[in-house]
Amino acid sequence: MEPKIDPELVLRVRNQVADWNKELKDPWIPSPRAMSLVQTLRNSAPTMARLLEKAGILEAWAEILDDRVWTLQRELMKQGREAGEAMNQAMLELIPATSEAENEWMAAYTLHSV
Repeated sequence: MEPKIDPELVLRVRNQVADWNKELKDPWIPSPRAMSLVQTLRNSAPTMARLLEKAGILEAWAEILDDRVWTLQRELMKQGREAGEAMNQAMLELIPATSEAENEWMAAYTLHSV
């Protein structure tokens, strides 16, 4: 049986979207960077992307992930890395690009039926 996204993660992501809606005073829509990241996730971590989409939080998760990538990039640049190198390193660290990384994410954020 296919695993399901942890309901606590779904709730946290939905709460974040609610916060964005309050801050923006408009319904939140995914940024172009987040939508690009959605496609990256579909290509590099298809099971993860499918489960996030099934839970209705793929685009919002990509937006949160994009924020984390940019935050890590800025931290790496403060440590002396060039912008492009810092972005590549941040993406490598945060975006599951291998089946092993996807499996680690799945272990952390999904529930398996017994």
